[in-house]
Amino acid sequence: MDEVRKMYAASAKDKEVCGKLYNRLSAKEHKDNLMTGYYGAISANMANHAKEPKQKVKYFNQGKRLLEQAIQTDSLNSELRFLRFTIQTNCPKALHYDKSIEADKKFLISHLETQAQPGLQKKIALYLSGSPVLTEEEKTKVNHFLEKKD
Repeated sequence: MDEVRKMYAASAKDKEVCGKLYNRLSAKEHKDNLMTGYYGAISANMANHAKEPKQKVKYFNQGKRLLEQAIQTDSLNSELRFLRFTIQTNCPKALHYDKSIEADKKFLISHLETQAQPGLQKKIALYLSGSPVLTEEEKTKVNHFLEKKD
């Protein structure tokens, strides 16, 4: 799982890493809901690297469907909500996949303290602190959390 998390973090900017992770996850049947969520997120990221518009749409829609399915199964999973937040805040507005940004943002901020995995907790906090969708008040809260952790 740690390797998948690392590769996912690099996948938005690195086409090769994105392709490797997509191939790795698409070759398996996912019984683990979190892996289904990562498969959905990486599928959506593949749209960034595809050349043909039809492929972009195919990858994105597949990813969106899988990620939403995983979240529907476990809506209280911070990591899944974080994956959706990263996709929704970075995809083009024309795709109309932005309806959960506010809810996910509030959920992630309110659950920072209770996130059981310290590495993931810090990753979420760092991502949120640099996100343009947070208000100054929300950024202050996240930055205060980060200061307490350092």
